[in-house]
Amino acid sequence: MIILFLSSLIILIILHELAHLIVAKTVKCNVEKFSIGFGKSLYSKKIGNTVYQIAPIIFGGYCTLEGELEKSESPNAFVNLKYRNKVFISLAGCFLNIIMGIACCFLAKKFNLYWLWYFGMFSIMAGAGNLLPVPGLDGSHPILMLLEKFMNKDKSILLINKLVKIFTRILIISNVCILPWFIFKGMNLLNTVINIYWLF
Repeated sequence: MIILFLSSLIILIILHELAHLIVAKTVKCNVEKFSIGFGKSLYSKKIGNTVYQIAPIIFGGYCTLEGELEKSESPNAFVNLKYRNKVFISLAGCFLNIIMGIACCFLAKKFNLYWLWYFGMFSIMAGAGNLLPVPGLDGSHPILMLLEKFMNKDKSILLINKLVKIFTRILIISNVCILPWFIFKGMNLLNTVINIYWLF
């Protein structure tokens, strides 16, 4: 179960961040860095204008977009995109996780593949959890970006920057603390719930 959990986590992170990357490049937003994991880079390679890296703390990943949390004059900076495109980029990973999770659960039931059912449920949970309107999670971006309509643009960017940085640190620390509990306790609970549902 631990191997299944960790392999599912890595696959979900890669697909989630790839969704952000592909949508960002589709709407001509400059992506400065694509990272799987947090912390100091273990391996990195620059392709075009984007640095692709793997980092050791595999509790998440990120795409650093030009002008995401700061003022920029570039028309291809995140801050200067249309609101609609900002929302597409922000929520792409969550929607991919949820849609893929539902598809995996359907296929798992059809072909009686328990491991795929587990992956699908985990994918749905990861996508839905990331939609929460908490700064640092994807679901907060559409709400935070509305501040530009009620505040001076420079002030709203500064406020968003501070909120995201503070909450991102909190989320990383809490993930590191919660993960051991989840692996040894929470997974048993999740496994029980999945087994009950699987019976029906």
